[in-house]
Amino acid sequence: MEGMEEVVSVLVGQWGEGVVDMRNRAGGTALMEACKRGWVGVVKLLLHHTASPTLTDTLGNTPLHHASAYGHLSVIRVLLEAGAPADRVNRQGWTPISYSYSFEAEQCFQQLVAEMESQRARARAATPVFGRSERVVAGRQRARSGS
Repeated sequence: MEGMEEVVSVLVGQWGEGVVDMRNRAGGTALMEACKRGWVGVVKLLLHHTASPTLTDTLGNTPLHHASAYGHLSVIRVLLEAGAPADRVNRQGWTPISYSYSFEAEQCFQQLVAEMESQRARARAATPVFGRSERVVAGRQRARSGS
């Protein structure tokens, strides 16, 4: 792991962001490899440089499948925050959660998915609706018609 972030930075600097989603013979990407190895810093760096968390390899596995299969919970969190699909089914019919090594890992994975869904729901609820304004009355926020 030591020095891998620098290697990624040099490669992206030399060849541009298009290099981050290049594939090997099995359809794997650098992001998938970093997820297998649990390299959180490299995963974050690749995502920052537009690596796709939704691409699949020839077996239909996403980076989230790989992180889950190897039990890298910190990588799972980063991928979910980046919008990786938790319900994507691979060619064997397995979702990323199916690959959890232990009951504890599965529970943690489910908790992380629920947490991300809750955050997305709160973000959608906080998005202003056209034609409505909000005001705070007695410590509570109220929406009213904009007409």
